Amino acid sequence: MIKIGSAGFNADIAHFLKENRMRCAEIEFVRQIYLKKEEKIQEIKQAALINKIQLSVHAPYYINLASLEKHKIIASKKRIINSAKIGELVSAKYVCFHPGYYHDRDHEKVFEIIKFHIEDMKEQLKENGFKIKLAPELMGKLSQFGSADEIIRLNKEIKGISMTIDFAHYLARNKGKTNYKELISKLPETFHAHFSGIEYGDKGEKKHIDIDVKEFDKVLKELVAQNKEVSIINESTDPLQDLLKMRKVLNKYQKD
Repeated sequence: MIKIGSAGFNADIAHFLKENRMRCAEIEFVRQIYLKKEEKIQEIKQAALINKIQLSVHAPYYINLASLEKHKIIASKKRIINSAKIGELVSAKYVCFHPGYYHDRDHEKVFEIIKFHIEDMKEQLKENGFKIKLAPELMGKLSQFGSADEIIRLNKEIKGISMTIDFAHYLARNKGKTNYKELISKLPETFHAHFSGIEYGDKGEKKHIDIDVKEFDKVLKELVAQNKEVSIINESTDPLQDLLKMRKVLNKYQKD
């Protein structure tokens, strides 16, 4: 099954999602981890449970597992782990995060650094009995670690993690030269994803914009053809209205 849903979640959004047959949502910790009070955490958990919404969490944007400064790596890992802890409390399936930056270094060296720290975090989560999966994201800027090949390779080499395939970032990173059939053929049967419209230039992503319905149709066509099970979070600038457009496209392929 393909699930679609919102970036952002509360009781009102949960009702909107259920009414429109949308089955996932992502809790966005953009600048900070704001869910701290037990009663609020339980409210979110119950809203998702009652409305049958699969949750994920997005760790704060300020993360760099390949920083040249050790204290920034430590702080980054703490943000991801703390996001995962909240995710576990609300029964989220994935914790998505931006892995880091190259800083003009050899890409293979940066891969090994980021792999090391993700493996360490995976072990920390395992030691605490967490079920939530780390899901490093495919990134849209050429200065950022996180090409499609790098994210796929991380998933293969680190057993027990997942991935976040941001299709808008994929388009931006490749300057519009997409091959969804080839990309999706390399992905596991089940994974997490983002979608939005995207503005890009020579250095990749500039900003997210409203969705391109035709582009979403191309993505869905291949996901269905290759029988993938995926939760797709809409990150456009008009999330709920664009979700309705996405629902119409999904109706062509899936009656649920």
